[in-house]
Amino acid sequence: MAVTSVSHVWTQVIKPSGLPQFPADVPITITAPEAVDVEQLILGGATATLFVGSIDNTKIVSCAFHSSAANVFFHTPSQSLNLSTAKALGWNNQMPATATNPITAPMTSVVVDNSANPTTGTTFRMSVLVQP
Repeated sequence: MAVTSVSHVWTQVIKPSGLPQFPADVPITITAPEAVDVEQLILGGATATLFVGSIDNTKIVSCAFHSSAANVFFHTPSQSLNLSTAKALGWNNQMPATATNPITAPMTSVVVDNSANPTTGTTFRMSVLVQP
């Protein structure tokens, strides 16, 4: 039986004002045999519970979370994370030790809170790579 894997490709690009864009970093590819990928539209003013199976935070090797709208929170059973600037929140196990996994406990669901945007929906995306 062939073993398949899923991956996240990480790269960094810096575009300073007043200078040409810096060359992009060499991409880092993080692979794992399992992924949890979610994409869900959350209506304006709504909160949604998304069941994500059983994710052991100690087995995460890469994760990314994003909301298309600002001021969106997502809650795991043990913590709340703010996607207030409509930017991705991400981590991988190749980052320096000072960058820690934002998921600090196992999770089975994510609650996405878009109540701060009563008339604007948001597309919430998450992708988590885990080792068995």
